[in-house]
Amino acid sequence: MMERLFRSLKSEWVPNMGYMTAQQAHRDISHYLMQRYNWIRLYQFND
Repeated sequence: MMERLFRSLKSEWVPNMGYMTAQQAHRDISHYLMQRYNWIRLYQFND
């Protein structure tokens, strides 16, 4: 399950060149996990 989460995170959200600061990475990854992955993704999968 965790491998799927990290694959989705890397392929859908993290920029190819990475982040300039740890703070920016923390903010963006937190947003991805709490907003997009937990709410939007599950509903799209189940219609």
